[in-house]
Amino acid sequence: MSIPEIVSFFEKIGVNPVIIMTILLICVVAAFLLRFLNSEGPLTWRLFKTKQKSRPDWGQIHTDLRQLAKDIQKQQEFRDLTGIFVHPDKIEKLIALRDSSNGEFDWPEIKAARSFIDLNTEQPKIRIGVCAKIFDIFIITLFSVGGICFTLLFSILVVIIATENDVRPSLLASLPLFCVSILFNFMLMQSLRRNYRSAKLIAKTLGRR
Repeated sequence: MSIPEIVSFFEKIGVNPVIIMTILLICVVAAFLLRFLNSEGPLTWRLFKTKQKSRPDWGQIHTDLRQLAKDIQKQQEFRDLTGIFVHPDKIEKLIALRDSSNGEFDWPEIKAARSFIDLNTEQPKIRIGVCAKIFDIFIITLFSVGGICFTLLFSILVVIIATENDVRPSLLASLPLFCVSILFNFMLMQSLRRNYRSAKLIAKTLGRR
């Protein structure tokens, strides 16, 4: 039976052939979908396929995390003992540096000179730049001039007090202030030069080995 005959048959019985063809098409599509859903296709099909990533090595990750925890603990313990915060890989080099001190310097000097210590070489080295030397000379000059001025004023004040019969109480009260100023000037200079002087001491000790 041809398609025109089928169409003519449906028209004779009063049924629209377009509706019948639409229903048949829907049935075919539904049958195809049911068959597809019952197969393994939907389990492996993805709308947007991406490259398959390799699975992480959880054993190696666990080992790395344990090593990281040990390094952090080692770093914290070293900081508590010496006051120096440094990468765990550099701790052994600082310990070796301290062992080579021959008792001439210890952890406080190493901590002060930390910015001058190069730990990226096989043996720790002291590297003092030109800027650090110029700054040290500037500090010495500045505070030496200040110290000399305070000393001269103090000497003049002592002479005035010693030669005058009627000394004002304010002059006597200024003597302790001048003494404190001179002492403070000296202590501040030594504090600003501590890092440089510690680095020079360590470099001098290492140079005699």
